[in-house]
Amino acid sequence: MSNTLDDDLRDDVRADSLVLSALLHADGALSGWALICTALTMLALLAMPWPADTLLLLWLAVGVLALAERYVRFRLMLDQQLFQQLGEGRLPSLAHMDGGLQRLGLRRAAPRPWADRVRGTRRLLYGHLGLVLVQTALVMVCGIGTSFLNGY
Repeated sequence: MSNTLDDDLRDDVRADSLVLSALLHADGALSGWALICTALTMLALLAMPWPADTLLLLWLAVGVLALAERYVRFRLMLDQQLFQQLGEGRLPSLAHMDGGLQRLGLRRAAPRPWADRVRGTRRLLYGHLGLVLVQTALVMVCGIGTSFLNGY
């Protein structure tokens, strides 16, 4: 596949767009788990006696990770919608999409090759997975530590 595209999107780019859109849509389940981790963190901060200083820092780290996760998930949802519209032909070309994003202040002026767009979205997706995994590990460590401190 070439890195440059004509004004009209090729069939392989449309197919790639739809597959990538489906992958990003599936990431919603991971996002749901991240929300559960955030809810557990907030419940623990509000309901349990304050843990030791180390555990308090871990709980706060989970909260900060939750904010980062929400931002990355927002970006992935935007990408998912844009790829879906490209794949379905509702956006006639990458140039039209880039123009709209630039006019809204969401994208710099320089066009990107198709392969870079796919690679960037995959990198963001893997970053999201990493955030959720670290958040999950911290929730588990905090839960075990809090239980230990409370004598459970």
